[in-house]
Amino acid sequence: MKKVTVKNVNNNQLIGDKIEVADSFFDRLKGLIGKTKLQEGEGLILSPCNAIHCIGMRFAIDVIFMNKLKQIIWIRENMKPGTKEVKKDAVYVLEVASGVVKEKGIGIGYVLSW
Repeated sequence: MKKVTVKNVNNNQLIGDKIEVADSFFDRLKGLIGKTKLQEGEGLILSPCNAIHCIGMRFAIDVIFMNKLKQIIWIRENMKPGTKEVKKDAVYVLEVASGVVKEKGIGIGYVLSW
């Protein structure tokens, strides 16, 4: 998978510089399964995507749902293993380590770029 840098357009803050892009069926299917944690700056963008699950994962994550303009439409912080979330209007999902949303001050309505 290719890696990109993700920034918050609203304040030019770096969200992560080692964010993988899962834009194929198999990459989206695998997601973060098999990882034991995310290091600082790591994450995963699922595209296209409007639903995720944490079945088989070993750690909690923060999940950011975005529309086609990469504008944040929903945030789920500290999503635990075994749970799922669906946002029908989402096109992109960014998964980052639990705590990143709060640490970076990410909010609904913000726009991300990569």
